[in-house]
Amino acid sequence: MLNKLFFAFLSVLLLPACAAMEKNPDLQVFAKKKDRNFKGSTVLICSFSAPQHAPQSGPTIGRIFHEILTQKKIFDRLEFDETPWEKLAVEEKDRLPAALAEARKRSCDYVLVGEVLSFIEGGLNQTRVRLRCRVISVSDAETVFFAENSRQESGRDPSYPLDTRLVEPSPTAEALARRVIRELAQKI
Repeated sequence: MLNKLFFAFLSVLLLPACAAMEKNPDLQVFAKKKDRNFKGSTVLICSFSAPQHAPQSGPTIGRIFHEILTQKKIFDRLEFDETPWEKLAVEEKDRLPAALAEARKRSCDYVLVGEVLSFIEGGLNQTRVRLRCRVISVSDAETVFFAENSRQESGRDPSYPLDTRLVEPSPTAEALARRVIRELAQKI
């Protein structure tokens, strides 16, 4: 009887803690049009703007977004523009209009653009990925979705209770980016 009470008490304490661990406090949605339905629409996904320490991350993140949004079937048709963000236009201020013009040329309703704020491979240290994305209506250049998300994980030895970082390396930045993008895609 005492064991049953102990386990009931323990489950009451641990259940909210387990639920809280699944939520990502770094996922922030800044703007989302509540009445927006993307069914029947097309989107052009551009390569993301990438930091100097990881220039290859921009096209990689764009491809992962394309893959995950295709699986989730949020849009009816998705296109991906592999042109690196930095090469869309010489000046930063001209890149978004260039992306919108490309989307119009391809008859897309929306364009998804974004920025890789951090893309750090950890190995035995901490892997960090931080992304910001926007979905913009091509017809009026209005932002219909704007969010930021990040994750970081360290390597560790799962057989030892302390974080010794000896056996299991941290996940790759690309694997962590997939988690970040899945969480963002759920909010679109």
